[in-house]
Amino acid sequence: MDDVLQQLTKLQGTNESREKMLETQKHVSREKLESSRLNHLAAKENAKSAMLETYRALSMKDTSAMPDDVRAEHLAFMKCVRESLFGKSESDANGCS
Repeated sequence: MDDVLQQLTKLQGTNESREKMLETQKHVSREKLESSRLNHLAAKENAKSAMLETYRALSMKDTSAMPDDVRAEHLAFMKCVRESLFGKSESDANGCS
């Protein structure tokens, strides 16, 4: 009878340890998921920041010496970047691809 009781106690302890391990794994998984989400948000912010810096640099570029076709491409690209950053304005009839 003592052997059976010892085995049951041992099994109960094993089950409790297993449950604690599962809870720990769930916690670690939640933390990893949150970390991934935050890293994704940071990457999006970094991309937007780089795009904003590109837009700023392009907007300061002197286009007066550019050939007409290059100037048109420059302006079209700036429009696409602006729409990506700030959304499409209602006055823009043509979109960017």
